[in-house]
Amino acid sequence: MQFSPDGKLVVPASADKIAKVRDVNTEQEVITLTGHDHFVVSAAYSPDGKRVLTSNSNKTTRLYATDINELIWPWQAKPNGPS
Repeated sequence: MQFSPDGKLVVPASADKIAKVRDVNTEQEVITLTGHDHFVVSAAYSPDGKRVLTSNSNKTTRLYATDINELIWPWQAKPNGPS
């Protein structure tokens, strides 16, 4: 589980292959980050809170721009190490 720098949003791990950014106070989903094909196991915010980096159980990492709700960089590890 990763909190935004201002503490208002959270991105928990997810078994449904979708990273869901939620409001801490209301628990409402405010941004849906799709594209993973396995469990989302971790997330990290950029210091300014405008980007979220997620990773899943098959070594795929995705960088999202949360201010525009868009995938900006997908990355897949190669079987023999990083690419």
